[in-house]
Amino acid sequence: MTKQIITAETVRTALKSGQSVITYAKGDIVTQQARDDARHYGITLTAEALVVPEPVVPAEPAAPLEAAPEPDREDKPGQEPQHIPTPMLTAEQIAAATRQLQDVLVPLTQALSASARPAAQDAPSM
Repeated sequence: MTKQIITAETVRTALKSGQSVITYAKGDIVTQQARDDARHYGITLTAEALVVPEPVVPAEPAAPLEAAPEPDREDKPGQEPQHIPTPMLTAEQIAAATRQLQDVLVPLTQALSASARPAAQDAPSM
């Protein structure tokens, strides 16, 4: 099963399309910036029960998205953007994120290694 990553870009896309709720599957990864932006724009992030996705039917090509409006900041022109501190992750959260990444990266690494082996065997030895 493929896990999705909910990013700040996901939130901006939802904002542009007029959505007020983003629903994601339990087990999906939601970045802290996505949570911060959703709170800033008044978008609700909701986790649903783990479901097996149905095949997606290709839709009409989407129209190009317009740039999201810049959030209100107290920055002055020419000044670096203000850093917004985010809460530190707990060891449990880091471990969970690590496991999620391993679930995706280990099979990918194995597939890439397997595809590279035949090419290495075909190379002439010196």
